[in-house]
Amino acid sequence: MQIFSDFGWIEVDSKHLEEDIVVDYEGNIFERPKYLSRSKKKLYGHTPLTLEEFREIIKHIKDFDVVIIGTGYQGAMPVEEELLKFLRDINKKFVIVDTPKAIDEFLSRKNKEKVIAIFHITC
Repeated sequence: MQIFSDFGWIEVDSKHLEEDIVVDYEGNIFERPKYLSRSKKKLYGHTPLTLEEFREIIKHIKDFDVVIIGTGYQGAMPVEEELLKFLRDINKKFVIVDTPKAIDEFLSRKNKEKVIAIFHITC
């Protein structure tokens, strides 16, 4: 799998996308269901990644051990504490870094662990 990105776009195996995406260790790609978190944008000044959104994401994933969250190019996407508590409670590891680092982290782990990545492509 090859992933390239810059501010405002991401390319996965030659598929050019201009929205936040979720990628799993099996190579499945789908759009981040950001609409589920949009109501909290005023609270954070940016649409956060919420537990409600994450629950929708994992409906599409068979199993996972690690979640990598790419918070954008300046690391501006907030991740709600409620989501982090949920991941701790279900004993899942997580990594929260800016999107370029998240891409590297995902690519280095995808053949070794059941990893899913959420990539925010702006901010």
